[in-house]
Amino acid sequence: MSFFCEHLEFFNLLIALIALLVAIYSIHYTRKCNRPRLFIGNGEIYTDKCNPPLYAFTIQNISPVPVIIQAITFSCAGHPVRVLRGHELAYPDDAIYPNWLEEEPVDVPLVIPPHSSCHAAYRFDSRQELRLLDITIFSGQRIGGLKTNDVFSVHFSYVSK
Repeated sequence: MSFFCEHLEFFNLLIALIALLVAIYSIHYTRKCNRPRLFIGNGEIYTDKCNPPLYAFTIQNISPVPVIIQAITFSCAGHPVRVLRGHELAYPDDAIYPNWLEEEPVDVPLVIPPHSSCHAAYRFDSRQELRLLDITIFSGQRIGGLKTNDVFSVHFSYVSK
C-alpha cells in the first residue's frame, strides 16, 4: 500500500494521459464517421426513335449525415456537356409509351437524407454518343475530403434501343 501512496502522482498522471488519448481518438472517430460521402451508380441510357437519349443515374448518400447538393455539371473527355432544357417531347405513335420518357432533371438545391438515394435523369445537347461522363457534384459542405465538390466518372449502358 505504501508503494501506491508514494507513487500516487505518477498513477494520476498515467490515468490522465490515457483519458486524453481516448478523448482525442473519440474526436477523430466522430469526425471521420460524420463526413459526407456520395456514390453515383446505375448509369443507364434510355432511347427511343423520337427523342434525344435520356441518361439516368442514382446519387447515393452513403454517410450518416444529410448532404445538400447545390449544382451538378457534366463533362465528357474534358469538354463540358450542356443539359438540354425545355425540350418538347415527341411521343411515339404507339398508344402506350414508356414511363421513363417524361423523367425530368433534379431540382437543385437538393437535400439527400442519410443512407438514402436520389434518381436523376438528364437529356444532353450533344450529337455524339456519351458512354462515359464525368459528373461533378457541388455542395455547400465538404465532400470528397477538403473540397466542396467531387467528380465521379460514370459509365452508362443502354437499357433500350
